[in-house]
Amino acid sequence: MKEFEEGELFVYINGDKAEIGKVKRKNNTGDGYFCYYSLGDTAANTPVRCMYKLANAYVLKTGLGGKNENGR
Repeated sequence: MKEFEEGELFVYINGDKAEIGKVKRKNNTGDGYFCYYSLGDTAANTPVRCMYKLANAYVLKTGLGGKNENGR
């Protein structure tokens, strides 16, 4: 299974939609992560099968999860 770190940016693909997300933490069942998709503090449970590594995340600045950080 793919592993992600807290604060890591990724691409979430759901059907024909793609979004950039940011990992908050692993979920309790171990099959996904709670992730931010907006500027607020609300995190959505996301299945790891829909999450894809973003190789050049270090070039992005994001306010996901209410924080303006460089990728994390």
